Amino acid sequence: MKRLLSYWIVCAVGAGGFLALVTDVASAADGSAWDHATNFETRERFIPVELWAGAEWNGRRELEMPTVDGHYRHNTATYSIKGPIEWKHPSTGQIHLGYERINPQ
Repeated sequence: MKRLLSYWIVCAVGAGGFLALVTDVASAADGSAWDHATNFETRERFIPVELWAGAEWNGRRELEMPTVDGHYRHNTATYSIKGPIEWKHPSTGQIHLGYERINPQ
């Protein structure tokens, strides 16, 4: 039997440890897009949705929702990310766009 676990992302906010990971990933990629991701004066960093979704980032500091249907593997774990898809909030009925991460077990 497969167990599905879904995660929804509307906007990305990072903490200290996550930001260090983003720095390491950025140095491995083409640096031109990442040069403007950090504002050293305000000590803010833009973390694009594309980083989490596995899509290519164009370097713009905008919340874009690229179409993703990817299957990924890390060590022995496999998972899929699909979206954007519409999600209806169970209490308010508002519709939000998000991504679904599926971890088959």
